[in-house]
Amino acid sequence: MSIKQNGGVFGRNPTFNDVTIDGTLTFNGDIDIDSDLKVSGDLDVTGAANLASLNVTPGISSLSVVDTANSAVSYPIKASHLPSGTTGNGLGVGIDFHIKNSTYSSIQQVATIEAVSVSEGEIANNLVFKTKWNATHADRLVLRGRGGVNGVVDLDLIYGNLKVADGFGIDFSLTPGTGTSELLDDYEEGTWSPVPEGGTLAGTSTIVARTANYTKVGRSVFFDMVLHATSFTGTGDFLIAGLPFDAIGTNVCSVVANNTPWQTLSADNQNVSAMPYGSQISFRTLNRNQSGAYSIPQCAPSSTGYLRISGTYQTS
Repeated sequence: MSIKQNGGVFGRNPTFNDVTIDGTLTFNGDIDIDSDLKVSGDLDVTGAANLASLNVTPGISSLSVVDTANSAVSYPIKASHLPSGTTGNGLGVGIDFHIKNSTYSSIQQVATIEAVSVSEGEIANNLVFKTKWNATHADRLVLRGRGGVNGVVDLDLIYGNLKVADGFGIDFSLTPGTGTSELLDDYEEGTWSPVPEGGTLAGTSTIVARTANYTKVGRSVFFDMVLHATSFTGTGDFLIAGLPFDAIGTNVCSVVANNTPWQTLSADNQNVSAMPYGSQISFRTLNRNQSGAYSIPQCAPSSTGYLRISGTYQTS
């Protein structure tokens, strides 16, 4: 190794104004540097290194911090902010990430992680993650501490959505409860296309007007529909096909029909219920004079009239 001295003072504790090192420089003690340290090779420090600024040349060298201590948790990098005197709110310490590419000729700040206090009596209430988008460097995600004895922390997504991989969700198992599952793993909104069919012959129809929506929360599906169709040719039990999710179990929903799509019902069978099961909705009429007796509405030729159905059913 050779050291080129371009100024400074030699002695027991030499100082150097400008040093060029051709080989590897190893320190067995502490190193204090008040100006910039530029390394194009490897820098090994076994003691503490207090640097005002450290520049690592991209593509040529890298900064590697290794802790070989036999401990469960290692903290090889420590970022400290040690002001003197009262600072008030907003005291914090962070790490900045900078990039320069073919579009930006100068180095751009692209992301930041900050631990920030929100009151003079607290230390690091918030952990803030910032990113840059369209020239705006702003908070995107904050672990926001409320302070106090329990140290409650809220998660704030300031810009963006929480995306959960398929098969996972929000787990409420830490809350009191005796249910078999406390995982909310699905939410969805959309539209669906109800189609009139016959149980014996599905038939065809001309859709004049149709509006149908659904909201799925976990295994519960909330749906509604309005249907007007003409030239219906189905025969047998009257059905509505096309549910957005297959229904399981027993589900009963409300029905309103103008110019009913089924054959004329008797005076004792006017209470019609919709019953989603599988991918279809079937219908039943309860007899007001006979307990538990019911009949199944049959297809009527030509028109479905205006059929309105709304309700909730369970899916798998």
